[in-house]
Amino acid sequence: MENKLTKERVLRISKITLNVFFYVVIVLILMFAIANMKVKTTADIPNIFGRGFLSVQSDSMKGSQEDSFDKGDLIFVNMLNDKERAELKVGDIVTFYGSFYNEETGRRDNFLNTHRIVKILNNDDSEMVLITQGDKVAEMAGRKYGEGGENDDKNYESLFASEAIAVYTGSWSGAGKTLDYLRSPAGFGIFIVLPAVLILIVEAYFLIKNVLRMNKEKLDKEYQEKDEEMRRRIMEELKQQQEEKTEE
Repeated sequence: MENKLTKERVLRISKITLNVFFYVVIVLILMFAIANMKVKTTADIPNIFGRGFLSVQSDSMKGSQEDSFDKGDLIFVNMLNDKERAELKVGDIVTFYGSFYNEETGRRDNFLNTHRIVKILNNDDSEMVLITQGDKVAEMAGRKYGEGGENDDKNYESLFASEAIAVYTGSWSGAGKTLDYLRSPAGFGIFIVLPAVLILIVEAYFLIKNVLRMNKEKLDKEYQEKDEEMRRRIMEELKQQQEEKTEE
């Protein structure tokens, strides 16, 4: 009896665990899909309720500062509105889209970039201008903005505040590689589609098992009712026969 209770408890816990895992996977798939539905161009950032995420594709922000990050990391950003853009300050790390000098290729490419604000230029007649620079270049001799680096526009980027799309809030070391793999056909199939299919199969198994159990209980109940009805009739007939014999 105790072994039976233990087995039932294990099955119940396993079922609850599978259900929780199933719904977590479903929620993650929905969040991933919703976030990526907003990405229509290379200038868009996947986000949910203004909270975005990006995988880092270069080591331009590799540095010694506390909030520096490296290639392969996953960074989290908050999407900016006009009020928040006006409150940006030196030291903030912002994401923007444009043409930048690529240290690895030696040419200018168009892509989303996330660099640190090193100077803000305010002009009464024009919009606030942000000067940004990657931490890696800033730590190279003679290339830091304000210490000679401003003499070559390959060392920094200048943009209007309105061009800042998001501001950096944190990072997850190495998780960007995982995100890139999950976005690939193989990764999405193995880690998203396959677990969802397996969970659906398990859920279908338990559903069919429960349906069969309920049907069996229903049939047993009907059989018991018919058996009791037959017994009642037999008893009534025997009673009637006994009464007839008594009258004779």
